[in-house]
Amino acid sequence: MEPFQQKIVREKIDLDDKIKNLTAFIDGDSSFKTLSDAEQGRLRVQALIMMSYSAILLNRIKAFGKE
Repeated sequence: MEPFQQKIVREKIDLDDKIKNLTAFIDGDSSFKTLSDAEQGRLRVQALIMMSYSAILLNRIKAFGKE
């Protein structure tokens, strides 16, 4: 695997860990409910965008060696 490909794999691993932590905070941390509705919404949007980014990285990883 090329160094830039290793970097993408590492980036996805790190991103997925951040997604896991953020969704755990949103879904189960009582302090989340103390945030304003606007901030809760921003965090939910952030999680969705992070998930989309993770999916893009996965597609890139799957394409390694095929192009």
